[in-house]
Amino acid sequence: MLAARPRSARRDGWVRGRRNELLAQVLREVSEILVSSPAPESLNVALSALCSRLELRGAVLTLTEPLGGTVSHFWRGPPGPALSILAREGAQRVLSDQLPLIIENAWLELGEIPELAAVWPDRQLDTSLVGVPIREHNQTLGVLLIVREHSAGDQAAFQFDDDVQLLGSMTKLLAIVCQVSRLAARNREAEEESLVRAERAANAVGVAVCWRAALLKAQTAARSNATVLLRGETGVGKNVVARLVHAASQRRARPFIAINCAALPEALLESELFGHERGAYTGAVAQHKGRFELAHTGTLFLDEIGELSATFQAKLLRVLQLGQFERVGGSETLSVDVRIIAATHRDLEASVQSGAFRADLYYRLCVIPVLIPPLRERPEDIALLARTFLSRFNTENGDHRALDETALRALSTHPFPGNVRELENAIRRAASLSARPTLSAEDFSFLHDVPALPAQGTSRATTPGAATRPPPKAPAEREAFGEARALSRERVVEALERCGWVIAKAARQLGVTPRQISYAIQKHRINVYKY
Repeated sequence: MLAARPRSARRDGWVRGRRNELLAQVLREVSEILVSSPAPESLNVALSALCSRLELRGAVLTLTEPLGGTVSHFWRGPPGPALSILAREGAQRVLSDQLPLIIENAWLELGEIPELAAVWPDRQLDTSLVGVPIREHNQTLGVLLIVREHSAGDQAAFQFDDDVQLLGSMTKLLAIVCQVSRLAARNREAEEESLVRAERAANAVGVAVCWRAALLKAQTAARSNATVLLRGETGVGKNVVARLVHAASQRRARPFIAINCAALPEALLESELFGHERGAYTGAVAQHKGRFELAHTGTLFLDEIGELSATFQAKLLRVLQLGQFERVGGSETLSVDVRIIAATHRDLEASVQSGAFRADLYYRLCVIPVLIPPLRERPEDIALLARTFLSRFNTENGDHRALDETALRALSTHPFPGNVRELENAIRRAASLSARPTLSAEDFSFLHDVPALPAQGTSRATTPGAATRPPPKAPAEREAFGEARALSRERVVEALERCGWVIAKAARQLGVTPRQISYAIQKHRINVYKY
């Protein structure tokens, strides 16, 4: 028969089992806290749980890398200067020796420190320190230190080796936390660098909060291949944001193809988008690849998508849904992988309700809508944009012009109904016509001569993305307007530039008919740019 163990041995085994169970529970609880929330917010919570379960006086965690010298601590009650000095000295010893530290009586080992003796006159309680270095791949990341206060002679009741083992397991978790934090920091830096590169490539200039929010949403959308719908008034920079989405995406090394759907008649637009076969129509002397083919594996930017006819909307819907189409005059079905970015200044919701725009095409396009604010909502960007445009003008023309404060004040008070495009044209006009090297308010006096145009859209707080037009004049009113006030060459050119040289749009802005604009173009011999 086996002899029964003495009662003291059984009790010691029971105590050891209970302590091991407690240490396992503490380690599990701390690990759940560290995993559930990101560092450094979770560090103090984990130290609090450690102190509570082990009845510690305090715990201090010092991380030198990668959280930028983070120091987390939790004390049960005010630590006082003495405990703070002890924790600091203990951490320095661990970092210096690169080994676990056990100090059973801190007063005996550290009491000779002058600043400690001055603030630690009461030594009724003994203090114990246990510290462990946090290491990863032979690199020290920090120190985890616990502090106990107890009556003299009670330190034998504590198993300091168990504490070292528990803290060693915790440091492995903390090393993982540091690694995750380092990767997260690197990812944030990479994303910020990617955004800066994309903005630079797209010439996206501005610091206004609403503008930065739109760019951030566009960059976030760029991570996927989802269709992006850019909304905003004419001239706000939808083309710039479209290029930003492409530059920030995985397709940045692939083609970026843009087309203005309002600049071409429907028959020519179909050939431009889908291509045509030789002999498809008169003048088709060779096979022609469309924009969808040219943009294969890249990005296709469809500007002014709201101007499409109902017939062409149905043709476009098929290629958006299936990625398949046929060239004009051809029977072969072609497949393409194209990321679509569309843009419009129209209120597509109202167009869907009125039946002018297909609902199925609207839902296919409006996957990630991005609203671009007008220039009047970002006045802090006017000076920055003006200097940028003038710098581009100087580079293109070998000039060295500058803007003085009076010019910037004059620009900041103008409403710019044509938005960023109008501002750029104003800078180019003033720089071209001024005889002085420094542009002043006098060089922008022509801004006050331009008739005030109604806002293109309503406030974003009421109907986001809405773009309204002034009520059209009756034919009789238009004729009377044309007879009463002749169209000058300057006004016609400015209107055409604001509208991308689309005669119908320029006519609507000037309140005349397209026929009168065409007559003014012939009369003044204006060269119309075609895209």
